[in-house]
Amino acid sequence: LTGVFIPTCENMWGVLIFLRFYFVVGQAGIMHALLCVLISFTAAFCTTSSMSAIVSSGGLVSKGGPYYMISRALGPSVGASVGIMYWLAITLLAVLETLGAVEALLMAAPSLNFPGCKQAFGSGFMILLVLSVWGGTSFVTKLGIFFVLIVFYTMASYYAGIATAPLTEAAMANPWVTGVSWETFKKN
Repeated sequence: LTGVFIPTCENMWGVLIFLRFYFVVGQAGIMHALLCVLISFTAAFCTTSSMSAIVSSGGLVSKGGPYYMISRALGPSVGASVGIMYWLAITLLAVLETLGAVEALLMAAPSLNFPGCKQAFGSGFMILLVLSVWGGTSFVTKLGIFFVLIVFYTMASYYAGIATAPLTEAAMANPWVTGVSWETFKKN
Protein backbone atom coordinates (compact mmCIF):
# COMPACT_ATOMS: atom_id res chain seq x y z
CA LEU A 1 0.00 0.00 0.00
CA THR A 2 2.67 2.50 0.99
CA GLY A 3 5.12 1.33 -1.66
CA VAL A 4 3.13 2.02 -4.84
CA PHE A 5 -0.46 3.11 -4.18
CA ILE A 6 0.04 6.10 -1.89
CA PRO A 7 2.95 7.75 -3.79
CA THR A 8 1.12 7.29 -7.11
CA CYS A 9 -2.06 8.84 -5.73
CA GLU A 10 -0.13 11.71 -4.22
CA ASN A 11 1.46 12.46 -7.60
CA MET A 12 -1.91 12.35 -9.36
CA TRP A 13 -3.68 14.46 -6.76
CA GLY A 14 -1.02 17.09 -6.42
CA VAL A 15 -1.01 20.75 -7.28
CA LEU A 16 -2.26 20.27 -10.82
CA ILE A 17 -5.56 18.74 -9.76
CA PHE A 18 -6.25 20.81 -6.66
CA LEU A 19 -4.99 24.25 -7.67
CA ARG A 20 -5.00 24.31 -11.47
CA PHE A 21 -7.78 22.07 -12.73
CA TYR A 22 -10.48 24.71 -12.29
CA PHE A 23 -8.39 27.06 -14.45
CA VAL A 24 -8.06 24.42 -17.19
CA VAL A 25 -11.81 23.77 -17.11
CA GLY A 26 -12.54 27.49 -17.19
CA GLN A 27 -10.23 28.13 -20.15
CA ALA A 28 -10.72 24.97 -22.22
CA GLY A 29 -14.14 23.73 -21.14
CA ILE A 30 -15.14 20.49 -19.51
CA MET A 31 -14.74 18.27 -22.57
CA HIS A 32 -11.21 19.47 -23.39
CA ALA A 33 -10.19 19.24 -19.73
CA LEU A 34 -11.47 15.65 -19.58
CA LEU A 35 -9.61 14.92 -22.82
CA CYS A 36 -6.40 16.20 -21.18
CA VAL A 37 -7.03 13.93 -18.20
CA LEU A 38 -7.68 10.97 -20.51
CA ILE A 39 -4.43 11.58 -22.41
CA SER A 40 -2.52 11.91 -19.12
CA PHE A 41 -3.95 8.68 -17.73
CA THR A 42 -3.22 6.91 -21.04
CA ALA A 43 0.41 8.01 -20.81
CA ALA A 44 0.55 6.83 -17.17
CA PHE A 45 -1.01 3.49 -18.15
CA CYS A 46 1.51 2.99 -20.96
CA THR A 47 4.35 3.83 -18.58
CA THR A 48 3.21 1.40 -15.89
CA SER A 49 2.54 -1.30 -18.50
CA SER A 50 6.06 -0.87 -19.87
CA MET A 51 7.57 -1.08 -16.38
CA SER A 52 5.49 -4.19 -15.66
CA ALA A 53 6.74 -5.78 -18.87
CA ILE A 54 10.34 -5.03 -17.88
CA VAL A 55 9.86 -6.55 -14.43
CA SER A 56 7.96 -9.62 -15.62
CA SER A 57 10.52 -10.42 -18.32
CA GLY A 58 13.43 -10.87 -15.94
CA GLY A 59 14.09 -7.29 -14.86
CA LEU A 60 15.61 -7.00 -11.42
CA VAL A 61 13.69 -4.90 -8.92
CA SER A 62 15.76 -3.69 -6.00
CA LYS A 63 15.80 -0.80 -3.58
CA GLY A 64 17.06 1.51 -6.35
CA GLY A 65 13.56 2.26 -7.58
CA PRO A 66 12.45 2.78 -11.17
CA TYR A 67 15.79 4.14 -12.37
CA TYR A 68 17.66 1.10 -11.03
CA MET A 69 15.22 -1.27 -12.68
CA ILE A 70 15.30 0.49 -16.08
CA SER A 71 19.06 0.91 -16.21
CA ARG A 72 19.69 -2.74 -15.28
CA ALA A 73 17.08 -4.15 -17.67
CA LEU A 74 17.62 -1.90 -20.71
CA GLY A 75 21.31 -1.12 -20.45
CA PRO A 76 23.44 1.86 -19.46
CA SER A 77 22.72 4.09 -22.48
CA VAL A 78 18.93 3.91 -22.08
CA GLY A 79 19.30 3.94 -18.30
CA ALA A 80 21.38 7.13 -18.35
CA SER A 81 18.96 9.02 -20.59
CA VAL A 82 15.94 7.85 -18.62
CA GLY A 83 17.76 8.60 -15.35
CA ILE A 84 18.49 12.19 -16.37
CA MET A 85 14.88 12.76 -17.43
CA TYR A 86 13.62 11.08 -14.25
CA TRP A 87 15.84 13.30 -12.09
CA LEU A 88 14.71 16.42 -13.97
CA ALA A 89 11.04 15.43 -13.68
CA ILE A 90 11.27 14.76 -9.93
CA THR A 91 13.17 18.01 -9.37
CA LEU A 92 10.62 20.08 -11.28
CA LEU A 93 7.78 18.24 -9.54
CA ALA A 94 9.24 19.22 -6.17
CA VAL A 95 9.42 22.87 -7.29
CA LEU A 96 5.85 22.77 -8.66
CA GLU A 97 4.49 21.20 -5.48
CA THR A 98 6.38 23.70 -3.32
CA LEU A 99 5.01 26.67 -5.25
CA GLY A 100 1.55 25.14 -4.99
CA ALA A 101 1.94 24.79 -1.23
CA VAL A 102 2.96 28.46 -1.00
CA GLU A 103 -0.02 29.49 -3.11
CA ALA A 104 -2.39 27.40 -0.97
CA LEU A 105 -0.91 28.90 2.19
CA LEU A 106 -1.43 32.43 0.89
CA MET A 107 -5.01 31.62 -0.17
CA ALA A 108 -5.75 30.18 3.27
CA ALA A 109 -4.05 33.02 5.18
CA PRO A 110 -3.91 36.22 3.09
CA SER A 111 -2.50 38.12 6.06
CA LEU A 112 0.84 36.34 5.50
CA ASN A 113 1.30 38.13 2.17
CA PHE A 114 4.28 40.51 2.05
CA PRO A 115 6.81 41.50 -0.62
CA GLY A 116 8.99 38.47 -1.31
CA CYS A 117 6.71 36.11 0.65
CA LYS A 118 6.59 33.50 -2.11
CA GLN A 119 10.38 33.27 -2.19
CA ALA A 120 10.63 33.17 1.61
CA PHE A 121 7.91 30.54 2.10
CA GLY A 122 9.13 28.56 -0.91
CA SER A 123 12.65 28.46 0.48
CA GLY A 124 11.31 27.37 3.86
CA PHE A 125 9.21 24.60 2.31
CA MET A 126 12.18 23.40 0.24
CA ILE A 127 14.30 23.23 3.40
CA LEU A 128 11.54 21.16 5.04
CA LEU A 129 11.54 18.85 2.01
CA VAL A 130 15.30 18.41 2.20
CA LEU A 131 15.11 17.66 5.92
CA SER A 132 12.30 15.13 5.47
CA VAL A 133 14.20 13.31 2.70
CA TRP A 134 17.34 13.43 4.81
CA GLY A 135 15.34 11.71 7.55
CA GLY A 136 15.09 8.63 5.33
CA THR A 137 12.57 6.89 3.18
CA SER A 138 10.70 5.40 6.12
CA PHE A 139 10.05 8.91 7.46
CA VAL A 140 8.89 10.09 4.02
CA THR A 141 6.60 7.04 3.76
CA LYS A 142 5.03 7.84 7.13
CA LEU A 143 4.51 11.44 6.03
CA GLY A 144 2.94 10.14 2.81
CA ILE A 145 0.31 8.21 4.76
CA PHE A 146 -0.53 11.33 6.79
CA PHE A 147 -0.83 13.52 3.69
CA VAL A 148 -2.91 11.01 1.73
CA LEU A 149 -5.41 10.99 4.60
CA ILE A 150 -5.61 14.78 4.27
CA VAL A 151 -6.18 14.39 0.51
CA PHE A 152 -8.97 11.85 1.09
CA TYR A 153 -10.61 14.22 3.60
CA THR A 154 -10.35 17.08 1.11
CA MET A 155 -11.89 15.00 -1.67
CA ALA A 156 -14.73 13.89 0.58
CA SER A 157 -15.35 17.53 1.57
CA TYR A 158 -15.37 18.53 -2.10
CA TYR A 159 -18.03 15.98 -3.05
CA ALA A 160 -20.07 16.78 0.04
CA GLY A 161 -19.89 20.45 -0.97
CA ILE A 162 -21.11 19.66 -4.48
CA ALA A 163 -24.03 17.69 -3.08
CA THR A 164 -25.05 20.40 -0.60
CA ALA A 165 -23.93 23.59 -2.40
CA PRO A 166 -27.27 24.99 -3.52
CA LEU A 167 -28.98 24.05 -0.26
CA THR A 168 -27.47 26.69 2.05
CA GLU A 169 -28.62 30.32 2.39
CA ALA A 170 -25.17 31.70 1.55
CA ALA A 171 -24.96 29.56 -1.59
CA MET A 172 -28.40 30.61 -2.80
CA ALA A 173 -27.42 34.27 -2.42
CA ASN A 174 -24.24 33.79 -4.49
CA PRO A 175 -24.90 33.68 -8.27
CA TRP A 176 -21.62 31.82 -8.89
CA VAL A 177 -22.61 28.80 -6.81
CA THR A 178 -24.88 26.54 -8.83
CA GLY A 179 -24.09 23.09 -7.52
CA VAL A 180 -24.78 20.32 -10.00
CA SER A 181 -26.52 22.13 -12.84
CA TRP A 182 -27.10 21.09 -16.45
CA GLU A 183 -27.15 24.76 -17.51
CA THR A 184 -23.72 25.38 -15.98
CA PHE A 185 -22.41 22.19 -17.59
CA LYS A 186 -23.60 23.32 -21.04
CA LYS A 187 -21.97 26.76 -20.58
CA ASN A 188 -18.64 25.17 -19.67
